[in-house]
Amino acid sequence: MSYDPVLRHFMLTSSRPSQAAQQQPLDMDPRLPIKLQENVADLGGLAKQILRGSKSNEHLMQAARNLATHEANVDNSAHNLKKMSLMVSQLQFQAEAIERSLEVMDTLQDQLQTLQR
Repeated sequence: MSYDPVLRHFMLTSSRPSQAAQQQPLDMDPRLPIKLQENVADLGGLAKQILRGSKSNEHLMQAARNLATHEANVDNSAHNLKKMSLMVSQLQFQAEAIERSLEVMDTLQDQLQTLQR
């Protein structure tokens, strides 16, 4: 992967901002003014300090814990949906059986009425 020289310098110097201002790394574009190189190095240090102080790791761990707790609920819900789907199938089968019984009952009533006459 090829990075822009300024970005590469930013990544290399984020752990040592004070050294970057004193010496020029080999991969830095020599046409960049010294002040710009120092600013890039300072930005790297600032970014690292912000990441340390932002508690992003704690937030990430909390998000992972929340996901783990919700995952059990999602699995349980999926299991319940499968059960409900099975119940729907059974109820449809029973409804069809009732409809068939009603059709037979109608014909039986007709036959009974003809016998009673």
